Amino acid sequence: MKIFLRQHEGQSGNHFSFFEEGGKDLEKFWVLGLAPKNDQNNLFFEKLAENFFSEIFNETGQNPEKRFETTLKKINENLEQDFSEISREIFDQGGIILAFFSEGVLFFSVVGHADVGLFRDRSFLEISEGIAPKKWNGELFQNIANGKIESGDKIIFSTIRLQRFFTERQLPKILEEGISESMEIISSSINKDEPGNITLLGFWLPEKLPIFDENEKSDFSKKDQKNLGSTMQVWEKFSDSFGKAKDVFYSFSSAGRQKFLAAAAIFGVVLIISLFWIFAHGDNNGNFEKYQAMIEEIQNDISTVETRRIEEKNDEANVLLDRAEKSAHEVLVAGYYRSDAAELLEIIAEKRRQVNNIMEVKNPKLTADFTEVDGNPEPIGIFFLGNELLSFSQNSIFKIPISGATIENIDNFPGDNSVVLGCNFDSKDTSIFLTKSGQVFERKDGNLIPVSTADQKWKNAKNIATYSKFLYFLDPEKNQIWKYERRDSGFTLPDAWVSTGDDLKDAVSFAIDGNIFVLKSNGEIWKFYGGKKIDYLVKNFPEEKISGEKIFTNPDLDKIFILDSEKNRILVFTKGQNESYYDRQIIFENTGKLQDIFVRDNRLFVLGENKIFEVGI
Repeated sequence: MKIFLRQHEGQSGNHFSFFEEGGKDLEKFWVLGLAPKNDQNNLFFEKLAENFFSEIFNETGQNPEKRFETTLKKINENLEQDFSEISREIFDQGGIILAFFSEGVLFFSVVGHADVGLFRDRSFLEISEGIAPKKWNGELFQNIANGKIESGDKIIFSTIRLQRFFTERQLPKILEEGISESMEIISSSINKDEPGNITLLGFWLPEKLPIFDENEKSDFSKKDQKNLGSTMQVWEKFSDSFGKAKDVFYSFSSAGRQKFLAAAAIFGVVLIISLFWIFAHGDNNGNFEKYQAMIEEIQNDISTVETRRIEEKNDEANVLLDRAEKSAHEVLVAGYYRSDAAELLEIIAEKRRQVNNIMEVKNPKLTADFTEVDGNPEPIGIFFLGNELLSFSQNSIFKIPISGATIENIDNFPGDNSVVLGCNFDSKDTSIFLTKSGQVFERKDGNLIPVSTADQKWKNAKNIATYSKFLYFLDPEKNQIWKYERRDSGFTLPDAWVSTGDDLKDAVSFAIDGNIFVLKSNGEIWKFYGGKKIDYLVKNFPEEKISGEKIFTNPDLDKIFILDSEKNRILVFTKGQNESYYDRQIIFENTGKLQDIFVRDNRLFVLGENKIFEVGI
C-alpha cells in the first residue's frame, strides 16, 4: 500500500489544527482536529493520538470493526479521567475525526464541526450528516460509521465548512480532476486565514479485497435501526454494497447510554491527498509483489534523475525518465497500484519539464487580433521590416502596431493573385511575396508591384529568404537552392547555389545568417556555407528526432528556432560552428495552431489562428 500525501491547512490566531497519521502492514489510521488555541488543547490532541494508535493495535485479536469500537470505548474512558472539561470545549467549539482503514473498509467517528464527503461515479454527497453527536452526554465519541471502499472513490475529510466556498455542483466537477489537481483547486479557493484542514483521499483497489465478517456483529433492535434514517439513504444512493452494511448498528456505553455504530461510509476531517493500493490475497500476491517492486524501481529512477540533472547529464536523465515512464504505464495498464502509477507519471512529466527546460506558456501576451478586422482576414505569415511588424494573408498586407493600436490594412494584391510566401528584404528596405501561380511581388515605398527575373520566369519555391542583396528560393523538387541578385534594374538570372549534389528533396524550410541552415522532414538540420554542405551535429536533443516545419535564425541571433505546429511548440538551439546544442522548448496554449514565427529584440512573436502573440526569451 502506497500513500501520496498533500495537505491544505488554514491557520488563525484563535485556533490551531492537528494532524497525525500512522499505520503498519495493510492498515492506516488518522487523527484530525480543530480546537481553540491553547497549550491544554494541544496536549489533549497529542494524548488522543497516542491513545488511538496504541489501543488500536492492542486489539488485534478482533476483527477491524470490533477493534475500532473497543478502541473508542477506551479512549472515552481515558479522556473522561484526564480531559473532561477540554473534551466538552472541543465538542462545542472544535472538531475531530478519527479514521481507521483496514481490510478494504474505512471506519470513522466524527465530533463537532467536521464534514465527510464521498465522490463516486461523478457524484458527490456529504455523508457525515447525523454521524456527529448533537448533544453532550459526557463522552466525546458516540457514533461510528463504516463502509466498504470501491476503487476510484474519493473521500474528503474537512474541519472547514466546504459549503461556504463551494456549491453542490462545483465539488463534483472539481473532483473529476486528478487527486493533485483537485486539491490545488480546492486549496486555492479557501481563504488562507480560514482555520482547519481539508483532506482528500483517492482509493484505487484490486478487485479482490478481504473485508470484515459481517456475521460477527453486536445485536441491535428494529428501533435502533430506524434511527439511522437519512444516513442510510445517503449510502444507498452510491452503492448497493452499503445497503448490506446497514445492519452494523451498535450501542456501547459504560453507563447504559446508547451510542450508535452507524453503517455509513468512509471519511474524516483535515487534509491529505492519498492514493491507495491494497494487496490481494491468494494467487494475485505474486503480481502485487511484482508491481510493487516496479513502483519502487520507478521511484529510484526518479531520485537518480534529479542527481543527473544537477550533474548536467541530461542524456542519462532522459534515459531514466523514458524507462520510468514505460514502467509506470505498464503498471497502470495492468491495473495494479493504479493511483501510484498515475501519480508517478505526473512526477515524471514534471521532472521531464525540469530536465529538458520545457517552458509552458498558457496565456501569451496578445499582440494583434485579426478577428477584430473587417472582412475576417486569415493571416499566414509575419515578419519585421525595419521596425515595423508586418503580416500577410493570401490577399492583403497588414501593419501591426506593437503598441496595441488597430491593425492597418496597408495593401491588397491585385486580381486573383493568391500569396503563399512572404519575407523581409531589409538591405533593400522592401518586402517580397510569392504567389501560388509563381509570380513575385515586391513592396517598396508604399508601392506593391510585380517583379520579374532576367529570363522572365521564377523558379519554384518551398520557402524563400533574403540575405544581403540576394533572394534565395528553396526548391526541393530540383534538389537546389536558387540565388537571385537584386540590382537596380531588377533580379538577375538564378544561380544554382548548392554545388555538392546533396539530397534536398525532403527539405521543408531554410534560414540564413551567412550560412544556410536547412530543416529536413526527418528532423535533420543541414548547414551549408558557400554552396557546400559541412558537417553539422545537433546535440542534447531529448527526443528521438526533431519535428517541425519552419526554421528561423538570422545574423543577429545566436539561436536557431524551429516551429513545430503539431505539438504547438518552438524548439530552441544554441548555434555553434560545427554543432548546435538543444537549449529549451516553449509550448504554447490558447493560441490555436502555430503558423509562423519571428524573433526580434529578445522577443519571440508567433502567429496562431488569426492572432499574433509574443513572449520574452
